[in-house]
Amino acid sequence: MRLLLKPYKREYYWDYFFIKENLREIDKKEVLLSGTNMEEWIGDKNQKEVYIGYVDENQCLEPVLIYGVYSINHEWGNVIWCIGTDGIKKCARDFIVKSKEQIDKWKKEYGSMWNYVLTENTKSIKWLTHMGASWGEPLVVNGNEWVFFQIKGE
Repeated sequence: MRLLLKPYKREYYWDYFFIKENLREIDKKEVLLSGTNMEEWIGDKNQKEVYIGYVDENQCLEPVLIYGVYSINHEWGNVIWCIGTDGIKKCARDFIVKSKEQIDKWKKEYGSMWNYVLTENTKSIKWLTHMGASWGEPLVVNGNEWVFFQIKGE
């Protein structure tokens, strides 16, 4: 199925809320452990670009993911992030193609990007590796194992 991406606007709040309430279990865990308030995070002035993704199923749009790049003055670059629902499985192939295009664009525009992911988040690790991420050594924080990744800019 097709993935439709739109720049996030406040008018899509209820779609964001649907995503938040239906997050993949591993995304719920990462958001919880990171202590991130997603409403504040998405609306933060340092968000350079935020997109919301919908599965286009017979012209019925189901919100399935939200992602972006956050500008921060850090030697590793800007923060890249993505959270979604299990609905992403319906458009996995299109997500991989479109996210690769987006990340390649961001590498030129924003340079290097980084973040941490739980080592148990194997689907995200596989996707990020395909996107060109390089990996650091795992780091245990409060009994949870995280791994640093970086996608080098151009």
